Amino acid sequence: MDQSQLEDQMKALIAQHLDMPLDTVDLEMSVEEAANSLELSTLMFAAEKEFGIALPDTAIGRLRILGDLVELVREARS
Repeated sequence: MDQSQLEDQMKALIAQHLDMPLDTVDLEMSVEEAANSLELSTLMFAAEKEFGIALPDTAIGRLRILGDLVELVREARS
């Protein structure tokens, strides 16, 4: 899966779990604007399940923008 496909799949996951229209998902959006801590945790668990990966427990503290979650998934898959 290339970077573009990963981003598209993550955008769909973000839209689904944060109840946002897909066309409004912007990976440059701050996580504070997009989700509260419970929603963000749920999103991270969904990403782990979707991609068959394990993200570090400390990862949530490293997220500044939604695109950071894409990077975490990419790193965990490699």
